[in-house]
Amino acid sequence: MDIEESEIHMDIEESEIHMDIEESEIHMDIEESEIHMDIEESEIHMDIEESEIHMDIEESEIYMDIEESEIHMVISRRVKSIWLYRGE
Repeated sequence: MDIEESEIHMDIEESEIHMDIEESEIHMDIEESEIHMDIEESEIHMDIEESEIHMDIEESEIYMDIEESEIHMVISRRVKSIWLYRGE
């Protein structure tokens, strides 16, 4: 996903991301506000500037709040839908 001026492009097979994360929590410090993740033969690339990402998933949710290049994610097993929006 590239985020440029609130424009979003998503190309995810069957609109679904599957992640297996033990203990359902990840804490990452990101240098230069860039994330690159490879997920099951798919690729997500996000350049984030003071933006916010909220993803609802089965029996839980992912909430990524970017502040000074720091991201905290709580992750369950399967992403059902994804919302991306620009913070103020």
